[in-house]
Amino acid sequence: MEAGSTQWEPGSKPVIVPAACWCGQRLAELLGQRQLESTLKVSARGEDVRALQEHLIRFGFEVELMKAPRVGKAAPSDDQRLCIWGNYTTRAVRMFALHPGVGSKPEKVLPADGKKLTQALVEKLQDWCRRGTRSPQNYWEFPHLKLDGKSQLIDAYGEDMGHGPQSAWHHHIRQIQEDLAQVGFGVHADALCDLKIAARPSGKYVANVQNDKQLTDLAYLVRKFQRQSKWLWRMNAEGKHLADADPAQDNTVYRREENSGIMDQETALVLRAWVEKKLHMVVNKFELKELHWPPDSTTVIPSEGGPAKLRKDAYEAWFKAATEIHRLGGYLGKTFASSPRGYRAGKLSHVKGNSPFSWHYSALGIDIDQAATSWDGTINPKTGVRFVLEEDGDKFRVWCYADPQPPAPQDSSDDKKDPYLQYRNRNIATKSESPGRVIKAEGAVEASPLLHQCGPKADFAQVAAPAGWYVDISGVMEKHGMHRISRKTHWKVNSKSWEWWHYEFHPDPPLAWGAESAADKAALSFGDYLQLYGVHEYKLRNVADGWIDHRDIEHIPVLSDGPKSP
Repeated sequence: MEAGSTQWEPGSKPVIVPAACWCGQRLAELLGQRQLESTLKVSARGEDVRALQEHLIRFGFEVELMKAPRVGKAAPSDDQRLCIWGNYTTRAVRMFALHPGVGSKPEKVLPADGKKLTQALVEKLQDWCRRGTRSPQNYWEFPHLKLDGKSQLIDAYGEDMGHGPQSAWHHHIRQIQEDLAQVGFGVHADALCDLKIAARPSGKYVANVQNDKQLTDLAYLVRKFQRQSKWLWRMNAEGKHLADADPAQDNTVYRREENSGIMDQETALVLRAWVEKKLHMVVNKFELKELHWPPDSTTVIPSEGGPAKLRKDAYEAWFKAATEIHRLGGYLGKTFASSPRGYRAGKLSHVKGNSPFSWHYSALGIDIDQAATSWDGTINPKTGVRFVLEEDGDKFRVWCYADPQPPAPQDSSDDKKDPYLQYRNRNIATKSESPGRVIKAEGAVEASPLLHQCGPKADFAQVAAPAGWYVDISGVMEKHGMHRISRKTHWKVNSKSWEWWHYEFHPDPPLAWGAESAADKAALSFGDYLQLYGVHEYKLRNVADGWIDHRDIEHIPVLSDGPKSP
């Protein structure tokens, strides 16, 4: 430095340097002598190189001049220690030349290879020095941030890791990767997601990965963060579910209509707000609750691999339906299949013919006891064979023979002539809910109009069920939000296609920014549903026959009661 200039220590705050600085005097001399490009270029060494490096550090290009190891802190490079213009100085000069404006002043971007100083670079150096300009060190401070996979692909850390020449500022990509991991979206280690994989920042922007087992696709992670940060649900890093965010004021809410996957400053500010407020991706929003039969007993209904369970909100709907069915003398069975279906076995699509995106995986679907079906129309409450099936459009309606049967009428009064009225009145007298969904198979025992759909052995004939009182299982379940699904078109040649046993609960998506009603809410993906009861997508991607593709995780499950507005 020339006498009278302000000394600069790496890491200190920027200062405005007097006009007598090296860049004002010495560089002007070299320009006047036409020795600039021959003096300050690759392989040069000495005081002029040291002064150039000091200016670059002052401007915020310190990490470009240093080498970041895979572990530990960055250390001064040989360029700095020996005052040599080597690869690190070249990198810093090139990134300085390419730097856009800082603050309100538009800055000329200078394409350069960083191997020498030119007159245009000298003018930019002098301007930054005179103004005390400094490049934003953190990604969220950078107004021109736009990581879209087209130009800025590798930051200084990524170059140091051997991924190629730097094209993104400082350690911005690494910082974004670390912050996404910290709030739960990237690979990370925490008890909330039950992951033990340390975060793996690379400093390399990766996009359009087909089989993304390690969650390296930054564009995908950014798009997912943008979408879920619109949700108003919030959870902190300790696993506590917080009050919903205020969409009008909360800086943790992303407010763009489109989830672009581009890391711009708006997205960056929201992500950084999550980090600073110690927020975490919302997991374990809904606990899984065991199902019992009778519903208010302690007798657990078994399922594949353990007790049958549903997500809490689905459980509450099921419990209301099951309680009413049981009170009316109905039955749901001794076993429920796949509640929930274990994701650790993979998609199972090629093994059992199951849908790889079934509502069973989401803990929102149940299969009531298939063994309780009467294929020949007989009723045997002692063995649990009490279900008969009625074709109902493209679905089946399940009727259950009531046990006990309501008493027969005793006199000729109007209400007692009608067994339905008698049964209804008896419930009203005991302050029970009106049955509503209990019907009688009217007519003689030999000719009941409640036609029962028999299986293949009976050539799919419809036969009359025995006379008696039947609980409308399907009606009660649907009244409380447990939906039937349609049988498949090839049901007559594939018994799995009958689907009469399957019921599922369709919760509303979380309220999100910009959604004025439930109809405006964005549909949740397959990965979202499992995340909400604690299954991180990293696990889904890393089981045998897993959901490794983005399209798997982002698949929107089909709703049997019609699609909701996206």
